Amino acid sequence: MGKELATFDYEKEREKFKWDIPEDYNFVDVIRRCADDITKLMAITEHPDGKVERAGYWEV
Repeated sequence: MGKELATFDYEKEREKFKWDIPEDYNFVDVIRRCADDITKLMAITEHPDGKVERAGYWEV
């Protein structure tokens, strides 16, 4: 028949997970680079009344 799909064990994967962040990583520099492009969105908020707000990195 068909192939069996492997099951995903969230807890097992979570235990194995490890961040690999370089020592010289600077989050602020990343955000500044994103802000250089005014088309990049940081957040889209949809309110219960249907109003949608968009905020770009450059605005923040």
